Amino acid sequence: AKGAISPSRVPADHVPTPADSTITGFRAGAGFDGLTHRDQRLASNGNQFSSEPPDQGLAVGNGYVLETVNTALRVRRTDGSTAAATVALNAFFGLPVAIDRTTGRFGPFTTDPRAYFDLDTKRWFVTLLEIDQDPVTGAFLGHSEVMLAVSTTANPTGTWSIFSIDVTNVTGTPEHAGCP
Repeated sequence: AKGAISPSRVPADHVPTPADSTITGFRAGAGFDGLTHRDQRLASNGNQFSSEPPDQGLAVGNGYVLETVNTALRVRRTDGSTAAATVALNAFFGLPVAIDRTTGRFGPFTTDPRAYFDLDTKRWFVTLLEIDQDPVTGAFLGHSEVMLAVSTTANPTGTWSIFSIDVTNVTGTPEHAGCP
């Protein structure tokens, strides 16, 4: 593309400017707001917790930007327009809500999201750590998984296949039981 910068041809002393046109589909100097604390907290009709600090995953490819922050996910087009509404990662992975605000019951604790786009396979990948919680007290139980979502097409707003890997520490000390 005219004006595009190829990493292999960028001079070592080059400083990007708006005149450089595009870098991986974005206009230099252009941008848009990412997921906010409010977006995360209100996903799943408010049946979320307020998590800090922000664990963030970001992947760009095929004209899309997929962002995860703590327990929420949103897909945008590279021009910044919304391609899919914000969704709680618990819902995305088919898990119960983090906290049912009506009943007070706890669902699985989820954290550490990551997002990837593989150019060769044209597939999106999202990973997440899940730790079981007692539904009444919220205490961690002795089971944990790394969950993996793989898009079935190059479009991250389409369908996904969900996998899980048991990462429970069965040989750990009682205070670390359930930790990966």
